[in-house]
Parts: sequence; structure tokens; C-alpha cells
Amino acid sequence: MLQAISQKKSTIHLRYLGARDGTEGKVFEEDELTSLLLGPLQFMPEKTVALFWHLLLIEMKAPNYTSSLPDSAHIGFWPKFSAEPGRTIEPDMFVELRWADGTIFKLIVELKWRAPLSGNDQLHRQWEYCISDDERNNAFHLFIAPETSAAQAARSCPGKDPWKERLIEISWYELMGVFDDMDTTFGVWPELVVNTLDRLGIRRFKGFNYLSYPSTTFDTNQQPLFWNGLISSDY
Repeated sequence: MLQAISQKKSTIHLRYLGARDGTEGKVFEEDELTSLLLGPLQFMPEKTVALFWHLLLIEMKAPNYTSSLPDSAHIGFWPKFSAEPGRTIEPDMFVELRWADGTIFKLIVELKWRAPLSGNDQLHRQWEYCISDDERNNAFHLFIAPETSAAQAARSCPGKDPWKERLIEISWYELMGVFDDMDTTFGVWPELVVNTLDRLGIRRFKGFNYLSYPSTTFDTNQQPLFWNGLISSDY
């Protein structure tokens, strides 16, 4: 589907921009976009998956993160973690990065598109129930959204900042930039993601090289185009 959307062979992406015929029930926009854009990771070698998350953490300047490349990565989509009796917590993604020396980093990933958080404490509950106290020193919570004020608000709750700088806000625009800078290790996947995000209205500024000089020339000896001197007044 990435190929069809990026090469303008499908209009299915319009459903994520609010263009629907009214016959559909609930549309799982965020889940579908998570699968569409990041789902290909599950088909890649673990070393390549590890490289993707490593590059993302380096680009986002994750605090106290190692510069050495992890050897492997395990990725799960919508895993369920037990919370209160009869309730579960389900982040969009959960990632384990592993190194040869036994080091493990765990990532909770929550993606938002056009919907708010599921309650003001959604991110707090993910951090509380998806990882243990012992794991938090080697863990990050990634919040990916069109704009990241919800994460800022969660961190700003009085007395409720359990992350200690480990809640990392990533806009879709910044995520697009990470994909745009990837090399051929990932094949055509980054290019297809960038093209698809462009179709979804997430575009990087590409300068003014596409602009051409005006064909009309002006005689500098003529009167100014926009300035004709001061207008005298009788005061």
C-alpha cells in the first residue's frame, strides 16, 4: 500500500484526512497508519530493525543513550500489559534493543494522528505498567504526534513527571526528517514513507530552488515601483 499511495495509485490515504463517505463505522486511523508506515519493520532483519531505532534515538538526542549500535531488536505491535484487575494497557509498539554484552533498552511507543490521548494519564499509565522499576533506567517512552503538546502537558503535571527526561516527543515532521536522511540499508522503505507522509500533508521545507527569476526586467531610471516620495501635507 505504501507503493500505491506514494505513486498516486490509491486514494485510501484520504480516509486519514477526514474524507469519508459516511458509510464506515469507526476508523482506526492511528493503528492503520502505525501498521502502514512502521509495519515493514517486522519483515526486516533484526540488525536492520535495531539500526532504525538506534538512528531515531540518536537523532532525538535520547539522554544517556549509548552510541554503540545494538545487535538485535524485537518489536511488538499493540502488546497488552496487565494493569488493575480486569484492565490492560496497550501501547502502539513495544521495542527491545539488545547488545552482545547483555544490555537491554526498552522502548514504549505511542503514536497519535488526529485524536487526543485516551485520558490525561494515558502516558503515565503506560510508563507505570509496561516496564518495571528496574527497567526504567534503560528505557524510553516515545510519543509521536502531529504536535507534541500532550506529552509536554503530561510531563508538566505537578508532581507527576516519572520519566526524568525519558519521555521523548517526536513530531511527524521530525520523524519524516529521520526517514529522509536514511541510507540504502533500508531499501526503498524510507522513500515510500516520506512520499506517503507528503500525501498526508507532512512535508519538509525544500527551499526556494523551484522558483525562477521573473522574465520582466525593469529600468532603474524609471520611477520607483513601490515608493513615490513623501506626500506633502499642510499642517
